[in-house]
Amino acid sequence: MPVADYVKQFISPDSLGELLAENGVRHIAATGWRMPDGTKVSVYLLAFRSPTTSENVFNAELGTNLATAPTLGLDNSFGQVPFGAADSVSRPAGKAGPALRVGLFSDGDVTGLLELSNPKAVSSVDFAQAMVLQMEMLGG
Repeated sequence: MPVADYVKQFISPDSLGELLAENGVRHIAATGWRMPDGTKVSVYLLAFRSPTTSENVFNAELGTNLATAPTLGLDNSFGQVPFGAADSVSRPAGKAGPALRVGLFSDGDVTGLLELSNPKAVSSVDFAQAMVLQMEMLGG
């Protein structure tokens, strides 16, 4: 995925673009699918020059600047996970839009963003399983 397309999903695309360029993002892989219950899943993996530059972007908490959830802040409900670090944020369905769960994770030279949305609700179990799976795949 081109960096320019990725940053369009955020409130401050120019600032995020600068942050990614300063930290030497190498490429962005993106995939997504819709589950039978209507939940939309999107996964973005950002590869950097080194674990240090990946960590810089992770620590900038880019997930808090999503255009789909501008007022949400990350928390460390996932804390330290076996293969790296992860933070998450969630919003119930309502006037602000569909239910949303977003996770930001990092391991080595990769920082990832996981987003699940559904018009009614996003299962915390589905979200946790998806986060753990992403972290396990990165950790080997």
